[in-house]
Amino acid sequence: MKQKIIFWLGWAISIFLLTLTIRNLDWSRVIVAFTSVSPIAPLLMIGVYLLGFLLRSVRWKILLPTGVSLDNSLYAVILGYAANNILPSRLGELVRAQAIGKKCQISRSLALASIFVERIFDGLIITIFLYISIIGSSLPNWAYSTGKLGIFIFGGTFSVIAILALTRPFWNSKLSQIPASKWRDALIKFGEGLTLVWRTPFLPLSIFVLSLGIWLIETGVFYLGIQAFNLKVPIAAALFMMALVNLGVLIPSSPGYLGAFQYFGVLALSAWQVPQAESLACSVLIHACQYIPITLWGVSLIPYFGFSSLSKLKHEAKQTT
Repeated sequence: MKQKIIFWLGWAISIFLLTLTIRNLDWSRVIVAFTSVSPIAPLLMIGVYLLGFLLRSVRWKILLPTGVSLDNSLYAVILGYAANNILPSRLGELVRAQAIGKKCQISRSLALASIFVERIFDGLIITIFLYISIIGSSLPNWAYSTGKLGIFIFGGTFSVIAILALTRPFWNSKLSQIPASKWRDALIKFGEGLTLVWRTPFLPLSIFVLSLGIWLIETGVFYLGIQAFNLKVPIAAALFMMALVNLGVLIPSSPGYLGAFQYFGVLALSAWQVPQAESLACSVLIHACQYIPITLWGVSLIPYFGFSSLSKLKHEAKQTT
């Protein structure tokens, strides 16, 4: 029952945001905007977007314990992103942890915690990019407020994880006093996964640099999308749009962030005085270039991890993680 409520709540939010986005929209201008796009532009955007997954796989490989190959890391990351595009409530993170856990015989809880750590680094980098994009600009106050909220959430979580790592012997001893059970073991492994990034002095810096590269590439996709429609905005607009969209899709929404992606894309470009129709066309193209190839590739990888369908993989992930 709870899952159904979350599922329909996500769709309700998506439909609401989509309604706001297309309200009073001149559809003829949207069509005209799309006719101006070169066929080469989406191919280039897809290529750049997929390049970012190489860095994502390297980052996860060095974050996880030794024994995970680059191939397995890459395929699991892609499968997880594809699952997030199809399943509600970001279940792709569970699917990714289950897939790598089964393939490489590592704890699902540990793998899930490592994904959580990745997300913290992602959030920090995106928030930094947001601040960089608004330096010296005359953007609305809500842009600055969004940056402050991001720093509070991701900076605060990062600090908590650092404290957990420093005090790990203490809470490990506390957990060991709990009677042995599946949940206690999962909690210990999850805690171990949260502190993996601190196991060597240079690992946090390596993860930070790789995260920086990942989101610079992601910004490149948004920049190419803006250029495809010949929008007259500075490069900072691409940085701002990428940051705002990726922070915006963190709110609950439908699988694939339908509605949320378009709403925050249009909102970001509106801050740079781009008309609604061109903003929507641009956000739809960027979203499509990210959604379609990674979903198709991810679904094709389900047999690689020993499953017959995504629903069975999801079911097993929810049972064992």
